[in-house]
Amino acid sequence: MVPDRLSAMYFSVASYTTLGDSGMTLPAHWRGIGAFEAMAAMLMFGWSTAVLAAVVVKLHSLDT
Repeated sequence: MVPDRLSAMYFSVASYTTLGDSGMTLPAHWRGIGAFEAMAAMLMFGWSTAVLAAVVVKLHSLDT
């Protein structure tokens, strides 16, 4: 169980950044949220990488 808001925030950030196991367990009705946050983080990482690559390509084409 997450004892307070700070611990809940840490759990969320640890899941989102794929830092690893935070050592906390969630109540049964919240268990899926950790996996969902990790999945969302991986999707955001991929999207951010694609946007950064597109910006670099666009800037490179402006230089030539």
